[in-house]
Parts: sequence; C-alpha cells; structure tokens
Amino acid sequence: MEKQEIEFSQSHGLTPEEELELEQLEKKSHSQKALKGVILGTIIVLVVIVTFGVLRLYPFLSKFEGTWIDSETGNYIVENKGKQSTFKIENIQDSPNLTLLFKGELYGTASNRYKSKNNELFLEVYKKDFPNEVMEEFKKAKESYQVVQDDAEILLLKYTDQAVKAAFGSTDVDHLFYYELTEFGYGVKGKRIKMRNTEFAKNTLTLSREKHE
Repeated sequence: MEKQEIEFSQSHGLTPEEELELEQLEKKSHSQKALKGVILGTIIVLVVIVTFGVLRLYPFLSKFEGTWIDSETGNYIVENKGKQSTFKIENIQDSPNLTLLFKGELYGTASNRYKSKNNELFLEVYKKDFPNEVMEEFKKAKESYQVVQDDAEILLLKYTDQAVKAAFGSTDVDHLFYYELTEFGYGVKGKRIKMRNTEFAKNTLTLSREKHE
C-alpha cells in the first residue's frame, strides 16, 4: 500500500522543465499586476492634475461665491450667490442707516477675473433711529428714487436713470465692476479680490473672503 502511494506521487510530479515554466508564469503574472498598478496610479494622477487645472483655470462662479469685505474700513462689501452679485457701500455720509447697493449679474471673463452686468443702483435705509422726516423727503423725490420696499425695518429706493446719470455721468455703471481673484496658493479658490476703479478707491480696493467660525 505504501509503495503504491509513492509511485502515484512520483507519477504526478513536475519535471524540472515544467517547474521552470510554472515559475516563469508566476513571475510574469506578478509583473503584469505591478504594471497594471503603475498604469492605474498614473491615470489617477493625470485625472487629478487635469481636474485641478480645469478648476483652477476656468472662471467658475463658485470660486467667487460668498461675502468679501474690504481690509481697511469694512464699509465695502461684495456678496455673491450664483449669478447674483451685490456690491455694498455702508455708512453713506457717515450714517450707519444708509447703504448704497449695486445689484447685477456676475460672469467670468478669464481664469481669475470677473465682471457684473445690468447693474442697478439702490439706496437702503434702515429705519431704526433714522429721522422719519428725511425718509419722507426721499419718498417725495420721485425724480431721483422709486420706492421698491417699505416695511417696518427697511426703506429700499431704486435710483432713476436720471439720478444715476447725475451721479456717474452715465446710466450704465457696469464698467465700475471689474474683479481680480488673487492669492490662490495651492487651492482653486483665491483668498482676496482686487477691484480696480477710481470711483470707490484711490487706486485698488482689496477685499478678503469672509471667514466663518
């Protein structure tokens, strides 16, 4: 019985040539797996690089989303939500009750540059502790203002074309709003924006992204 088992094992053993061939096949299999891993890793890296490049270079509105405040006074504020862009100037005539609003449509012009179009001008009046007689004067000045909102807290007045032209020399104020997104670092969203015009600042108005706690 023992002799038969030995003969059976020997009859099913591998020749040296077969063992060498099997060893070569195993090495080839490992090499192919390693090669596939390298190729897959390269593809993933390329996808990440291309995706970062697209996000970094294309002027997605999401890069300019949120609230931006000027570094010096805090009176200049840009608020963007989707295509809606609002530029605010608070404390008009040193009054915390008066805010000038420019509302327009945001769009990108280059990888880090944005403009807004179809801008309309508004005066926002916070009624608390503000003289009622002054608000009534605003309402009466129909050649300059149109009442848009009038509730318990806010009086919102839209400037007429006549008033806009008197203030800025033209009814079209789109040229005032040219933004450049800066300080990207290694991310796709900049930390600051530069607003270049001489209407609101001597040279360049710099605003920073509002930090959330």
